[in-house]
Amino acid sequence: MSYWNNHYQKGGVSGEGDTDPSRYWKMSLLKGYGIGYNNSIIDVGCGDMEFWKEFPVVNYTGIDISQNIINKNKYKYPKYNFYCADSSYPLSISASCVICFDVLFHIMNTPKYIATLDNLAYYTKQKLFIYTWIKNPFDDFKNRLLIGKPFERNMVTDGKFQYYRDFDKYSIRYLEPHLKLIDVRTDDRWPYGAMYIYDRTLK
Repeated sequence: MSYWNNHYQKGGVSGEGDTDPSRYWKMSLLKGYGIGYNNSIIDVGCGDMEFWKEFPVVNYTGIDISQNIINKNKYKYPKYNFYCADSSYPLSISASCVICFDVLFHIMNTPKYIATLDNLAYYTKQKLFIYTWIKNPFDDFKNRLLIGKPFERNMVTDGKFQYYRDFDKYSIRYLEPHLKLIDVRTDDRWPYGAMYIYDRTLK
């Protein structure tokens, strides 16, 4: 928690996942599956709300672990609902659409990772959108060089705030018993990530 509080306290932003090209691509997928202004939304790992600046919705709930960013969001978006909570902590909420973008690979603790997946399934009335790693970025020498471990093999984590897991295995065990996986989308601009799209109504 202290990492993200310090990150936002120092003026940090949510990251590459909310840059314009990435945001527009994700937004197009949401709109392509009928998500729009009138949907109720739960955003797990809402960050600084940069994603939503051109995508207003009538019923929005944001969850983030950083009290600092939640306070800022409440001030900036007084009509929206916000919770300062770990993604693994269950809340008594639900929405027609749940999203979780660029969050799962920041969860270092595996039981919390699994609990987060359980919560995502529980919150979802209709559709769930998850953007996470589909390939291990630590397999790439350049990425290992950036974190000062160029010659380390079989890496799955930087030991700080990034952890690669085989999401497909977790999806099959923890999400697909409750939701139907209807699509997986990738884009060559972001070779390690994929958007997983689920629908409870088709299960």
